[in-house]
Amino acid sequence: MTSADLRTLLLERNLSQRKLAKLCGVDERTVRRWCDSRRGKLPAHVVAVVYYSLKTRPNGIEARP
Repeated sequence: MTSADLRTLLLERNLSQRKLAKLCGVDERTVRRWCDSRRGKLPAHVVAVVYYSLKTRPNGIEARP
């Protein structure tokens, strides 16, 4: 997955970078770096976190503690 793929995924899911950050449990600045067009291919662990977060909370609904 590239940073462009991630930006497309966010658009398709109608998710903001802020919302993805909350879902993944990371700072919003981290997601901005992931989406940075100069970044290119994302590390495998980032892709895993993104897909896991979206799969377990498909509608962007926060999990209750």
